[in-house]
Amino acid sequence: MAINKKDLIRYAAFGNGHILASIGMPGEIGYNSDLKTYDFDPQKAKEILRKNKWPDDFKLKMLVVDQAGREAKIIAKNLNDAGIRTELTILPIAKTYKLIQKGELHNFDIHANMAPDPISHISFLSGVCFHSKSPMSGLNSTAFDEQYNNLTEAETEDRQIELGQELDKFIHEQALALFTYQRIRTYGLDKKLIISPDNTGMMNLKTAIYE
Repeated sequence: MAINKKDLIRYAAFGNGHILASIGMPGEIGYNSDLKTYDFDPQKAKEILRKNKWPDDFKLKMLVVDQAGREAKIIAKNLNDAGIRTELTILPIAKTYKLIQKGELHNFDIHANMAPDPISHISFLSGVCFHSKSPMSGLNSTAFDEQYNNLTEAETEDRQIELGQELDKFIHEQALALFTYQRIRTYGLDKKLIISPDNTGMMNLKTAIYE
């Protein structure tokens, strides 16, 4: 509720984005279109923090990959405005991976990055971000792991869609992340080139043709 997603899209993505309600993205297997985004309501966020006795001296440590630096600065301001003191550490992606390899990611409370979904399946990012066996996860939830494992073991696409939507709903309702936006992909092409990028955003030239 403390995050102004419209500001993120306007000032960080220059208008080039869609607000997300959870970790799932349109077009992915498992995306749950029934979920509604958390409204931007900083006053209510403050009330919740106050009611739950959020400590004034606590400082949220946020590790940011430099490609998400603009977004992270806006998020940090939003959190500070809601009463959550936030300290940013912005590093190149290679240095971030070194922290992961050393097991030092858990020195931070939150990790911000931009990431694609190369398989167009909710299992990819949800597994990386939240599964207890992922080196990039700060979560250790048997409830999440069980739902995730059931999804990855499902043998039919229909069952994967059903279980993926349930997982997306769980992630949303438990607020396991600060859900922000999906960037609208843009391409610069010769106007005679006919190509249909797939949902991952990656260029597949097998079906490309020139008129």
